[in-house]
Amino acid sequence: MTLIDNAVYVDGIRVATPVTLDEAYALQEAHQGFAWIGLYRPSDKELASVATEFDLHPLAIEDATGGHQRSKVERYGDTLFIVLRPARYDDEHERLDIGELHLFAGPDFIFAPTLIGTVYGMNFDVMPELHWEYGYPVALTVMIAFPTLLYVLFKRRRWL
Repeated sequence: MTLIDNAVYVDGIRVATPVTLDEAYALQEAHQGFAWIGLYRPSDKELASVATEFDLHPLAIEDATGGHQRSKVERYGDTLFIVLRPARYDDEHERLDIGELHLFAGPDFIFAPTLIGTVYGMNFDVMPELHWEYGYPVALTVMIAFPTLLYVLFKRRRWL
């Protein structure tokens, strides 16, 4: 199984850490909670299972199965399908590694296939926030503020 993380939350508190998808579905239903499911390169069977459980749109599943998608946000009813393309520079090999993360977000679940992500990779020496007292809070504030600003702008323009 390609399960990275699997959790059920109620009122923002993690109440269960199921070890299988079926257990996650049952616990999410029993607690009337919010399910977080993270899979790395899920099989077709795993994708089909999650798609059936959360009524995911077939076109979004097709995109998630095919991979090599551009960054995008698509709405299917009350579910969002989000494709992110995180990038990381590998200093040692002087190359840029680009990942692909597919997120399905609904009212009571987040499902993330092919989860790859970092903030700075492992190059701790050149992290600017380490050399300034307020560097890390400022860096995290910018990381939170920018997507929030984009969300507000997109909502105002009715793109979301």
